[in-house]
Amino acid sequence: MTFQIVPNAQSRFSQLMTGQPEGMNQTPGVYWNSLKSNSKFEQLPVPVSGLML
Repeated sequence: MTFQIVPNAQSRFSQLMTGQPEGMNQTPGVYWNSLKSNSKFEQLPVPVSGLML
């Protein structure tokens, strides 16, 4: 398994849409709706300690 750190959120999203990575961490909310509506992707919510949701 190879991890690539991409600090820019827009770059991470663009790479995900082209199929380069198989997953993405820390999805910015601005891109969340487009990912949720795309059947190509599956969301795996992870609870964050200390966040009251």
